[in-house]
Amino acid sequence: MGTRTWGPAERVDAAPVGAYGPSIAIDTDDNAYIVWSQLAGPPDYFHIGFNRFVPGQGWSGAEILQTGADDPVIAMDPAGNMMMLFRKVGGGNTNIWASEFVAGQGWGGRQLIEDNDAGGAGGYRLGMDADGNAIAVWHQADGPEELNSTRYTVWANRFVAGQGWGNPERIFPGEMNNEAYIKLEVAPSGDAYAVWIEYYVSNPVYMWNRYIPGQGWGTAEIFEAPGFGGGSGFPDIAAGPAGDAMFLWRKNQDPSAELWSNRFVPGQGWGTAELVATLAQGEFQSRQIAVSPAGDAVAVFRIYAGGWPYALANHYIPGQGWGMAGIIETDDMAAADAPTVGIDAAGGAVAVWEMSDGSSTYVRSSRFTPGHGWGAPEVIRSSGPKNVIAARVVVSPSGSAIAAWSETGEEVNEQVWAVVLQ
Repeated sequence: MGTRTWGPAERVDAAPVGAYGPSIAIDTDDNAYIVWSQLAGPPDYFHIGFNRFVPGQGWSGAEILQTGADDPVIAMDPAGNMMMLFRKVGGGNTNIWASEFVAGQGWGGRQLIEDNDAGGAGGYRLGMDADGNAIAVWHQADGPEELNSTRYTVWANRFVAGQGWGNPERIFPGEMNNEAYIKLEVAPSGDAYAVWIEYYVSNPVYMWNRYIPGQGWGTAEIFEAPGFGGGSGFPDIAAGPAGDAMFLWRKNQDPSAELWSNRFVPGQGWGTAELVATLAQGEFQSRQIAVSPAGDAVAVFRIYAGGWPYALANHYIPGQGWGMAGIIETDDMAAADAPTVGIDAAGGAVAVWEMSDGSSTYVRSSRFTPGHGWGAPEVIRSSGPKNVIAARVVVSPSGSAIAAWSETGEEVNEQVWAVVLQ
């Protein structure tokens, strides 16, 4: 990873009005893929755009994948096959559709994966396993979403490579007062973990469920991992190589704060909760965790302890645990926000985050090399007065990466930009 360099940041959409919400993937040959939503005129109003980066050639050019659709999410298997979820409005309700990309062939048609027309579906998440099977999880409304009486349930569907999508099934028997914020991770083995928030009046309850290959979904339960309790925030998830998963959560206790993790192993259950980082005064904010095929993990997170918020990271080694958390950006005159991370097959990691000094926003990155630690932060997009929105990164097994975001300004429509590490 140390010999790779970031290329130039480039606009990858060609939308005349506005483009936003990129979702990205990168394959084992370091080809990078990106989809996004873009505004359109009537009667469709929204389209889904697509672009592809080929090493040695660059970006192939923006094209329209779907009309009258938006909010695409993509996931990829090791062979370079992809699945995309997106939404379309029909009959007054929002429905979830899927489209398959076959490596060497391209995109196929679209298929409706849920058939509940009582209310809209949304909040969908997607993952793929090593055999090209996919799992989708979403929330479903039982009536018009603008009504206070509307309740929400959590559903899932599974795509089997060579066969197609199955029937949607409800994976949580309860009903929620609000839309569910869902996180989903699918392991290479096909095991899957879904976590979501259920609200009782104003107090959140965190729920989770597991999918076991050959058995299906279990019974949804309150998330009660050892170490998780009062004051804990929504856990992030990263799936491990053997169907296991690492969970990461915060405990902001005013004035102190802690960041914790725990690992779930099929057949064994929960391990012992481990402390990732502490603050004597301040709070942990956004955070993300990634796990390598060897079981190493990297966590990145934002802290606020007065003054400018910082981006920090820590590294987990199986059998040793977490190391010492450290700052990965050194700018004392700007605020770090929304750090995200990806990890390669050798345990090297790439972190990307947004920076703002109040007058301009830009994107920075740092790379982690096992045995050496984090390198100096680099500016990978200096966007001047524009606002950077939702920067994210994915890393290939060999250590290449794609980072993408949307950006806008006072006189510039929202645009989708990307930069490739190779």
